[in-house]
Order: sequence, then C-alpha cells, then structure tokens
Amino acid sequence: MEQVRVLMIEDEESDAVLICRELARLTPPPDIQHVRTQPAFVAALEGFAPHVILCDHNIPGFSGWEALELAQRSRPDVPFILVTGSLDEETAVRYLKGGASDYILKDRLVRLGPALLEALERARQRETLRRHERLLRQIIDANPSLIFVKDWDGRFVLVNQATAEIYGTTVESLIGKTDADFNPNADEVAHFLHYDRDVMSSGHPRFIGEERVTNPVTRETRWFQTIKVELHGHERQLEDLEEIRKAARRAAALTRQLLAFSRKQVLEPRIIDLNGVVMNLDKMLRSLISENIELKTDLAADLAAARADPNQIEQVVMNLAINARDAMPDGGTVTIETRNATLDDAYAAQHVSVIPGDYIMLAVTDTGCGMDEPTKSRIFEPFFTTKPVGHGTGLGLSTVYGIVKQSGGNIWVYSEPGKGTTFKIYLPAVASRPEDIGKVAPAEAVRRGGGTVLVVEDDEQLRRLTHRALAGQGYTVLEADRGSTALDIARRHKGQIDLLLTDVIMPDTNGRKLAETIRAARPGLRVLYMSGYPDGAIASHGMLEPGVAYLAKPFTTEAITRKVREVLEAR
Repeated sequence: MEQVRVLMIEDEESDAVLICRELARLTPPPDIQHVRTQPAFVAALEGFAPHVILCDHNIPGFSGWEALELAQRSRPDVPFILVTGSLDEETAVRYLKGGASDYILKDRLVRLGPALLEALERARQRETLRRHERLLRQIIDANPSLIFVKDWDGRFVLVNQATAEIYGTTVESLIGKTDADFNPNADEVAHFLHYDRDVMSSGHPRFIGEERVTNPVTRETRWFQTIKVELHGHERQLEDLEEIRKAARRAAALTRQLLAFSRKQVLEPRIIDLNGVVMNLDKMLRSLISENIELKTDLAADLAAARADPNQIEQVVMNLAINARDAMPDGGTVTIETRNATLDDAYAAQHVSVIPGDYIMLAVTDTGCGMDEPTKSRIFEPFFTTKPVGHGTGLGLSTVYGIVKQSGGNIWVYSEPGKGTTFKIYLPAVASRPEDIGKVAPAEAVRRGGGTVLVVEDDEQLRRLTHRALAGQGYTVLEADRGSTALDIARRHKGQIDLLLTDVIMPDTNGRKLAETIRAARPGLRVLYMSGYPDGAIASHGMLEPGVAYLAKPFTTEAITRKVREVLEAR
C-alpha cells in the first residue's frame, strides 16, 4: 500500500505539531510535508505530488482562499481540507462550494484522521467512476447502433457517436439538447417525447416497431426499431437519493416548524410509532454528531402509540441530539430511550400541567457538562442560549417545548453541573394496534388509480413531478400552467375529466373560481386544492370553504397519489 502524502500549509509551529501528532495515529502514518509560504506551497504541489492538502484559513501574506484556488488549478482531484482555529458557517460553506472537501476546527482535531481517510476514499471513488465512464464511452462509441439517454424534458444526457452522426452533429453538441434543437420535423419530435415520457411514467420498457429520424443536414430519412427502457440507479445511489429526500422533507418540516412557532401552522397529527421515528433518524443523527460521540438507542419493544405530527417529533429528537452534542465538545455518549409510562395522581399533584394517565416516554441523555439551576430555569425561553455568538439561535429548545405542548405532552429536564443532562418527554398514549402504527398496508402500496386528472400548477418542476407521480399510478394526466390554459384544455378535451388538482393561488385566477367555472360545464368534477400557504391563512382570506379537499405543499409523491385516490373514491 502506497504511503499517503499530506501537504500541510500552517504558519503556527505549535499547531503543526498537534496536527502531525494526530495524523501519526493513522496506520501507516502518512508522509507529511510542512510548508509556510505561497512559493513553497506551489513548489510542493508539483514536486511533492500530495494525495491530500491540509490548509489553515489565516496565513500571513497568503490566505486559505488563494491556496484553494491554486490547488484547484494545479491538482483539482486532490482533496483539500481546511484546518483552522475558528470559522463561521458562511465562510465554511464558501470553502465547500469552492471545492474544499471538508473543514476541521483545531479544537476538534480528533476528527482530522477520519476526515482525511474519508476524503481520500471519496477521491478514489471519483477516480474509479472516471475510469468506468471512459470505458463506457469507448464501448458505446464502438457500437454501430444508436445508444442514448434522455431526461424527462427530452434532453440528451448521454449519446454515442452513431447517434450524433444521425443528427449531423457531434456528441458534445448533442448533450443537453433536445430533438427539437436539431430536428425540423415537429411531428417526429412530438412522437419521440410522447413515447419517452410514457416509458418514464409507467416504468415499463417499450418496443417501437418503426421510428423515423430525419438528418437535419442531409435531409435523409432513416427508420429504426427502438427499445426504450427507464433507468431509477444502483443500490448506493438509491440510498443516497433516499437520504436527500429525507433531508428535503426535513427542510420542509423546518418551515412548518417556524410557522408553528408563530402560531400560523395547522399541525398534521397522526398515529405514530415513536420507535420508528427514532430509527428513521438514525443515519441523520450519526452524521450530525461528532466522531468522538457514541450514539446509543434503548427502545421499548412493546411501546404504545402516540398521536402527534411525525415531522415535528423528528425535529424534537434532532434538536435534543444537537443540544447534547454541543454539551460534549470532548466526546461522550448520547442515549435515546423510549418507554411506556403511567403518570398517576400523586405524580400529577407534583406537576401542575400533568393529567393522570398512560404515556409514552422519550428520553435523550448526554454525558456532557450539565447545567446549573439558573440555566435550567431559562433553557426553554426563546432566544436564550449559552453558546457563543454565531453558534446558535436560542430557538432549538423553545421550539421543542412548543411542539411537545402542542402535542398535548410535557417535557422535563434533569441536570447537574458535570453530571450530564436528561430531557424526558411524555406524550399521551393512544389505543392502536402495533401493526397499524405508522405503516402502510402492502395492498395500499401497490394499488393503482384510474381516471383523468387535470393538474393546474404554475411551478414547472412541481407540475412535472406531480404528472410523473400520477401517471406512474395509472392516471391519465392533463397539464396546465395557469387558469386560462386549464379552461382551454377543459373545453377541448373530448373525454371525461374526473379530478381537478389545482393550486389555490395562480397568476391569472384562484383555484376556487377555476373550479366553479369548469364545474359549470362538468358537474361531476371532483376538486383537490393544493397550496404552500397555511390552511388557516387560506381559509381566513375566503379562498376556500371549510371542509374542502386540500393538500399542503410541499408534499411527497406518496402523499399526492394517496390524496388523489381518497378524493376520487370518497362518496
């Protein structure tokens, strides 16, 4: 195994010694070249040929920005890790956007070794991917058949040489373009896009006996037998996409949380399995806490159900875990525990806000610095924080408190200086069979819909995603980007339209007026409204009547297909 070469630019000798000491823990220890100036750094980039670069942010006469720029020009594939004494989040993000692999604070050097190995592994994976891409390119270009990959909009993502020649252009010129950019025959272009989208929506391969392609340069027409197959990625890519989806969902949940904080959000309580919520967060929590902190879970096997908004309960767990992490800068253990609990009359007598009964308990415990009595008395106050400026908003625990209270529960904190902290949350238990908690029956997961849905949404991306979700479940989907277009489609469409799925607020009208106009000609039409505004705000402005079918944005594909089916199947 080749010894890892590390190029370190650091002007403080004491810091350089600590960094070298930390890297010496690796097996085998890396070969480290230490430089202090720009000329020495430039020379080492070529002469030393590092596998990884470590750089301070503040260097006299030479900044980390300049070092990153030089490294990106000279050795763009070499991981660049910032190692600095202090760094605000905005600057850290700028470094990462500029090409840095990671950043390590000097008071957290315990992260350096793992971060370096992870950056090297990512670099190796990128190089392996490039080799595979070069091999793939050689294989498909050697194939005389037309090979191409398109996205939903018909743009070419990958093509081989034979495809480019049919279009009278080059591979590079065809990438990112559509058939319409090269083919003057509008009928051919419409034909291609129709079958492309049909395959992507259904997920089923399609054999097309005869497909005509006209060369825009020679005007020569050739006929092809075409097989079109949808591509969704391998298991690791799907796992990454799932994590991205979860992160996006949590970002949406954070928006709802802020609305709830200002009492403008209608909560979405459901019967939930708290163990499932915790387990679903496991990977995210492990990425949030430091490597020197151990995460343990102790979940009751017979845990009862609770009625709460699952997105907000996720936010509670994450906020408490982050709070625990920040209380243990030198490492420790975070334990998440669930239990069934009965709070009796005697307990209620000592805790004014408690109603006697059965509860489920969620506890988050850390082995950190703990809190004194004055701090404990203020931790749930909005904007109160013991963290330095720029390291916290003071909204985390106050938001936790608000969510728990809105869910009909209670929260208590137990802590002493130097002895760690435990937050205990009690949510009222509800009667429900365990197999029904937070699960979707297999039959529901595979049920397909039927009928025609007119989707009216001015946001192109959301409209496209909704189209794909509904078409994939068997619905015929008509699209409109505004009210006037929807009216035109409703007039011209010869068949039945079973459901109008419309945004509440649009550039040229609102959803209620649109529904009334279309219903005048199609009395049996069902309507499902969607909006990014809170339910209360929509109702208070008279945009919708109480009790209409409504779905709040953002929503998942599962949520939209389920809601459409509910509306169509309702009496």
